Amino acid sequence: MSVLFRTLLTVVLILAAPAAFFGYRAYTHSAIYLLAQGDRAAEEGKHEEVERLAKLLEKKGENQAAHLLRGEDHVYLGLVASKLPPSSMPFEELQRIGQMVLGAVDLSGQPMPGRLILWVAASQYQEPARISYPAVSFFRQGLTELAKIQDDGPIGVKGTVLAAECLLQLNERRLAEEGLKALVKRHPENKDAHRFLSVIYIDLNSANEAIQHLQEWSRLDPSNGLPYRWIGFFRKENNQVDDAVQAYEEALKRKLPPEVRDEALKELADICGNLKVENEKALAILDQGSGVFQLDPAVIALRVNCLRNLQRDAEAVALVENALEKNPDHPQILFLRAQLYDAEDQPRSALPLLEKAARLEPYDLPVLTLLVSVYQKLDQKDKAAEAKKKADEMNQIGIQLAELQQDANRHPWDDRVRAEIAWLYLKVKRPEQARNWLQAALACNPNNFLARRLLAQLPAKKNASAGQTSTSGSSKRG
Repeated sequence: MSVLFRTLLTVVLILAAPAAFFGYRAYTHSAIYLLAQGDRAAEEGKHEEVERLAKLLEKKGENQAAHLLRGEDHVYLGLVASKLPPSSMPFEELQRIGQMVLGAVDLSGQPMPGRLILWVAASQYQEPARISYPAVSFFRQGLTELAKIQDDGPIGVKGTVLAAECLLQLNERRLAEEGLKALVKRHPENKDAHRFLSVIYIDLNSANEAIQHLQEWSRLDPSNGLPYRWIGFFRKENNQVDDAVQAYEEALKRKLPPEVRDEALKELADICGNLKVENEKALAILDQGSGVFQLDPAVIALRVNCLRNLQRDAEAVALVENALEKNPDHPQILFLRAQLYDAEDQPRSALPLLEKAARLEPYDLPVLTLLVSVYQKLDQKDKAAEAKKKADEMNQIGIQLAELQQDANRHPWDDRVRAEIAWLYLKVKRPEQARNWLQAALACNPNNFLARRLLAQLPAKKNASAGQTSTSGSSKRG
């Protein structure tokens, strides 16, 4: 190695050390670095550290970034506080009146300076007993900070998404929808915007709009099975069988919470079992469920139905007898055993099981239909006529429900049609379906007092499934 080369190398090394030092110092004092550190501190609940970093950003003249950081901090604080029991807030009537006024505001059409007034005003008029008052306070403060952002770049985009999250938590879905729709027009690749729009339309039971954004969410987050699971759910509800099967299969290839995976397995097996030619496939799908899943009477019913279609009657009888011993008052199990008796031409053995099932589920159409047939076989004409009248009534209600649900799909913010659907479900003793539609009505219009009154009259929810019940919590991060 020449003397000249060694000299040059020494000079380079001497100069490189301070260059690296000053380069590192510049990076660690940059807005990008401070924001990243602030994100981590907010997520970890380090409020004082967030404030320190926000002040550093302000000293550098990065006021927009400081507002974003403080807004994000309040969102995280609100999410933590929202786990506390809800408490009543004052001025309920004033809040409701204000909410009615604010519900008509077009957020996306407002100029940037006007957002502060709208977002903060919206946050003052929430239904009182949904989340804790500390959570409401944090989300309001978050909106106050985020509304100060005057930026249409990355900071403005993130600020809009965080503001929408605050509005969702404060039950202001319409304002959140307007802001998010405006955002995806400018930034169609924003995953969180599509995810939150999906949440809004799931809450509204609005299939068409939900599927549109669920498809975008799945495209932008390909490892997540949740959007596919919801697409499958809505396709199934609208009798789009092939599309539903495809969506469920895609969901099951991806990451899903265990309880959601079990629900997806059950719903996919239900579709395949009803296709008749896919019963072996349905049984294989059911076999993938957990141990607890296998004990679910609804899963047992699906399995029995498949075995019968495959003419494996001995297995079906053994399975249903065991299930009936464990669940003597489960209407679906009672109906299955009655079906097997009827298939064996034993109407007298089927009758008491069917009558018990009909007392437990007075508007179950398959039960009523079989009951008519059994009464006729036993020459009990008056009872057959009475059961047929109820079955015909149930058929008509089914037609009404199908029409109203199409109407609900066409009008995602129509609370009236959703309350009407709920009323029909209450009429036929379907409290959980009624609950879902009443919640959807209130998601459209928190001031629908009929929906609120009917919801308050429903019994407490037994077991929250991974279906409709996950929607209100799905606006959480993840």
